[in-house]
Amino acid sequence: MLTSKASPPSKNFYLESIRGLAALAVFICHLFAQVPEINSRKSHLTSLFSNWGTESVFIFFVLSGLVIHMSFENRSTGKIEFIKSRIIRLHPILIICIVSSVLIDSYLFNLKFSWHQFIGNIIPASSAGDRYFPLYKSNPVIWSLSFELFFYLIFAIFCISNKKILHQRMWIWLGISFISIYLQFSSIAFSPIISYVIKIFSFSCIWLVGFFIWKYRHTVNTNKYFAILSLFSLPLFSRLHILPTYYDPLKYFLFAVGSWPFFQYIISIHNSSLKHLLSKSNKIIFFYIILYFSSITILWFDNSYSLMVKILYLLFPLVALLILVFVEKWVRYCVHKALPPFIYLGTISYSLYLIHFPIIILFVHLRDTHVSLKILFVLVTIALSTYFLEYKLQPFINQRLKKS
Repeated sequence: MLTSKASPPSKNFYLESIRGLAALAVFICHLFAQVPEINSRKSHLTSLFSNWGTESVFIFFVLSGLVIHMSFENRSTGKIEFIKSRIIRLHPILIICIVSSVLIDSYLFNLKFSWHQFIGNIIPASSAGDRYFPLYKSNPVIWSLSFELFFYLIFAIFCISNKKILHQRMWIWLGISFISIYLQFSSIAFSPIISYVIKIFSFSCIWLVGFFIWKYRHTVNTNKYFAILSLFSLPLFSRLHILPTYYDPLKYFLFAVGSWPFFQYIISIHNSSLKHLLSKSNKIIFFYIILYFSSITILWFDNSYSLMVKILYLLFPLVALLILVFVEKWVRYCVHKALPPFIYLGTISYSLYLIHFPIIILFVHLRDTHVSLKILFVLVTIALSTYFLEYKLQPFINQRLKKS
């Protein structure tokens, strides 16, 4: 990732590894939260590497917008074909995971089967706190998939015409997203359905950041130093308290924008020479600097954080930059050695994301079983399940649909 001396890897090589790392972060977050023996021993130290599940979901959003735009340019499609391809990719695995959740909810929590809930999760149209289509207790992660599918539908219906992207409408969509953020936190009362649509629109600005990262890949430039600053500033951006809610779309929009130099560098590896890649920086750097110091100011006057925490978030990106400057070869060596397993996780990330929570819940409730065995059962079952879903079920479905 830090050099282009070797021949460039495949187009999605680094993006795939980021997807894998994000999926692993979600899994670790839920494992620490759901296993009582682990959760009871949580501390500030363990939280440093276990409390990044929500941030990872929004990294998925950015990646999704970026990859969808990239894929569309490589192979443009019409509205119906685009939606069909997304459904074929999402729903076979989703249906299996939902059926598993139905069985687990019935067995462990004695919850009655509901066709209304089942259909709402299959669509999917469920989200956290949704009383019309409640999430399954054993698989609440489906909420983010509801948002993703909504983004795909808006993109296809509103922004695709004659197999081309209507970029002016993408900007209109971004404006609607900002208006929705205002409406979501205004005093105006809306019906539950309208509130649900407003909430999803308000988070779509994060997906759109990924879209615009790819759109402006040739006009925006960065380098490895700002990429490192960007990456290690993300914890700072994600800990801001801006709007009065945990799922704050404005905060995570800034989080997505803060990731721009990092993702820009990643995708530039495949499109630019090293000389061009390390050329002088442009206006995105000044925007990043403003964002960084504004975030530091907000955090510094936030009384919910201790002085030590504030200093750590302030210094974290600077320390990472110093490490890169002084031991770049060692950093490069570690990155390249660590990439292969994360690339593999990236290829199975969708199945891993959907199936891991039900499996954790299932084995957490094993009585008279040592925690080490529970974790072993979880890891083995997830490994077998993701392999089956990605390398057996999905290819089988694809082959059958191609023949039909």
